[in-house]
Amino acid sequence: MSKMQFDPEDPRLSAYAFGEFDGAEHASERAEIEALLASDERARAFVEELRATGAELERELAGEPKLELSGAQRAAIASAATAPARPQLRLLPSLRTFGALAAAAGVVAAGIVGYRVWKTNETEPTRQVKSGLDSNLVASVELPAEPSELTDAGTALAKKDARAQTSSQNAERQRLRDEISTSSIRIKPSEVAEGETLGIEPKSSGTFRGAGDSVPPGVATSSAPSAGLFYGAEPASTGATASAGAELAGKLEGLGYTGAPGGPSRGALIRSARSLSSDDRYFIADSEGDFKGHTEDIFNELKAKEEFNRESYAHIAENDFKRTTDDPMSTFSIDVDTASYSNVRRMLVQENRLPDPGAVRIEEMLNYFRYAYPVPETSTPFSVTTEVASAPWAPNHRLVRIGLRGRDIPVQERKQNNLVFLLDVSGSMNEPAKLPLVQRSMRLLVEQLDERDRVAIVVYAGSEGLALPSTSCMSKATILGAIDNLHAGGSTNGGAGIKLAYKTARENLLKDGTNRVVLCTDGDFNVGTTSDSELVRLIEEERKSGVFLSVLGFGSGNLQDAKMEQLADKGNGNYAYVDTLAEARKVLVAEMGGTLIPIAKDVKLQIQFNPSFAQAWRLIGYENRVLAHQDFKDDTKDAGELGAGTTVTALYEVVPNSVPFEAPDVDPSRYQQTVPTLAAASGELLYVKLRYKQPDGDVSTEISVPVLDRRLSVHEASTDFKFAASVAGFGMLLRKSEHIGTSFDIGQVQRLAVEGLGDDREGYRAEFATLVAKARMLWPQPEPTAPRDELKSGVK
Repeated sequence: MSKMQFDPEDPRLSAYAFGEFDGAEHASERAEIEALLASDERARAFVEELRATGAELERELAGEPKLELSGAQRAAIASAATAPARPQLRLLPSLRTFGALAAAAGVVAAGIVGYRVWKTNETEPTRQVKSGLDSNLVASVELPAEPSELTDAGTALAKKDARAQTSSQNAERQRLRDEISTSSIRIKPSEVAEGETLGIEPKSSGTFRGAGDSVPPGVATSSAPSAGLFYGAEPASTGATASAGAELAGKLEGLGYTGAPGGPSRGALIRSARSLSSDDRYFIADSEGDFKGHTEDIFNELKAKEEFNRESYAHIAENDFKRTTDDPMSTFSIDVDTASYSNVRRMLVQENRLPDPGAVRIEEMLNYFRYAYPVPETSTPFSVTTEVASAPWAPNHRLVRIGLRGRDIPVQERKQNNLVFLLDVSGSMNEPAKLPLVQRSMRLLVEQLDERDRVAIVVYAGSEGLALPSTSCMSKATILGAIDNLHAGGSTNGGAGIKLAYKTARENLLKDGTNRVVLCTDGDFNVGTTSDSELVRLIEEERKSGVFLSVLGFGSGNLQDAKMEQLADKGNGNYAYVDTLAEARKVLVAEMGGTLIPIAKDVKLQIQFNPSFAQAWRLIGYENRVLAHQDFKDDTKDAGELGAGTTVTALYEVVPNSVPFEAPDVDPSRYQQTVPTLAAASGELLYVKLRYKQPDGDVSTEISVPVLDRRLSVHEASTDFKFAASVAGFGMLLRKSEHIGTSFDIGQVQRLAVEGLGDDREGYRAEFATLVAKARMLWPQPEPTAPRDELKSGVK
């Protein structure tokens, strides 16, 4: 029998990756594949990438909200069941039948790179795509000239069907039917087949009126969907044409027309638009049948929106190396923010571009993930873990990982919550990914609270207002009703809203409880107190009352990232960016303790490097958290807070004495010399000191940990170490760090990410691996080397 060769289109690889060869009857095939994996790095990477993507798809499917029909929809279906048959619109081929989804499983297995799932069509021209960064890791993949995306639900369902999980197929079929029945996607008139409809029926004649009118005379509605936007094709008699469906899809996506609860998913809407031809002119209307404009009007709106992009990111001056003889200490405040990672994800996935360097804060990307640090066993509120191995981007350097792990607070032992939701309802929040997502996120949080807790709602636009006084969670229906009744409009007087929110929190202060303002906004403060310095002073003054601040950022276009991060830092709180409901569930449900329940405040670290082993060092990330050395013992200096169950990770790159190193020379002191102490000969690489206060305390406590170097390589280090190194390396590449070197590329990041997956129960590490793969596709390719002049002229 000939030896099996690696072929990315071989279905046996996907079957093996998804566990279909685990039975005894497949022993020979399994052995053949495992032999291939043992000898071929490309095959190993391919299988691991399939597994990572499969885990991500399962996580996304699990996070989808349950779809239910409204009363109106049920009545419409009952009416349609008794109505005479008529020509009806045909669903997209990839969603028409469950059998088509099964066929798509092969596509999932053979064509996935990151989030992209490409559908091969033999009649279409193909193009060759190759990373060029690591030919041993990712093989060439044949892609169609104009790829189309499957919906998240369809992709996950196809994968389940491929696994032949018969017990779940009927439930999944029904869920898909339910989603289709509430979908507001409309297909062009030429695709009409008997027995299929989505509730809008193009006519053969008629003209359209202007924006603001009802659905144009060329179109009649039957059972309109309950929510969301839909689009359709004008009758051919108008003689007008529109851009191709792919262009329409991009415009719709850029405008945020992704549907509301009960409407179509982003993937379904965009995929449908890409299926349309260029021979029709399209319109967009809402679920009430109100006409929203022709496509050229929508495109003009998009252009205006693109020109009004006010997203703001602070410039980050990367930490440089310092000679140990010049400065043997590093002092900084911990940071538990996670906003940078989810914002980077939004740019890669939703906007299909590499992120702005200023949006990449490496410490926030590191701290988005949990690591297997031990639970504290003493009265100290957190444990301390250290590890040293080689730096993957500079193998002669040492990478030091310092990790903290906060103790868990059982639900029955947690304190009462006095929460004030400070919600931005200004005009800039009137987009699907802003106020509607805020409302759904706050509903998730309220559902986690119980009768011990209280919630108030303060809103702000042109002026501030108390939408709900502090209310016991015994009356959840009242709280949820107040959330549902919010509407966007007006300018943004954020400063006034913050004042009222803190006032409301103080009036209901719980001395033995958790008191917190939860600010949800895109950060666009343009009325009243607007300057960063004024807002910071306001927050610093208000935090003295014992009320902490959490900041949740939403949306794009107006995102004032730097301002929101600063407010959270000064308000004794944390900053997260919510781009999807799944992210809201992570922040406000799965990690509610870390978000809302502080176990230590003003946590500072001071690292002392041993000059006998370390000639230079640099802190990776935390650029805006660096403190003066004298601030370490100064209890009046503010620092970061640690929440229940939270993990915090910091990385240092250290240059050993044995490695050549160039740095700007500093003249030695004329008056003194540094003499090594006895501890310099101890074998310690560095010494970690930490200070923290209790959440309601004013005096800090200090603990310390010595760190040795066992001379491990990065591939000999723990799974957590490899994953953290991968995240840091990815951040350095995105930031175009001058310390990344020329031999380290995104292919190595991807390999480390796969090696560091570990026990990824939530699927967040698998998601990171797919993000790296997506970035790899977007990564600029090196310019081809121009031929020499003598070759051009034929001279040898």
